[in-house]
Amino acid sequence: IPHRLVDPYEIQYFDGHLYLIGYSHKMGNVFEYRIDFIVPNSLEIWPTQISGVHARRTITFQYRLAKKIARRGISQRFLDSEPDFQPNGDAIVTAKGYTAFRIVQEILRYGEQAEILNPSPLRAQMKAVVEKMAALYAENRADT
Repeated sequence: IPHRLVDPYEIQYFDGHLYLIGYSHKMGNVFEYRIDFIVPNSLEIWPTQISGVHARRTITFQYRLAKKIARRGISQRFLDSEPDFQPNGDAIVTAKGYTAFRIVQEILRYGEQAEILNPSPLRAQMKAVVEKMAALYAENRADT
């Protein structure tokens, strides 16, 4: 999908790839553009300054991390991760992330050892992903 005008914020490395993080004027949102997917010679340097109006927003959320994982310490997968260790050994972690997609993908790495608690739209998004995954493994699904 062509995005003619993108204000670049930064370049990040995760999941083995470099990403340009930038605001797409076409879509009105911040996106992660995988650098190796950018069409060669498709970039153009504009003589004007980047718009300072489109600040990159973060999503503040909480997740529960099971004792089995929490006892090894909380990884820095997210911005400003603050764990609150519970008497049962679980940790309730308050953190920030840039996109709901990236948050869901990172929490999925913990498998059944983590649960998004809030905000409710992010929890609902995770629930939808897990339900689709469960449908793939349903017993009555025909072997392919």
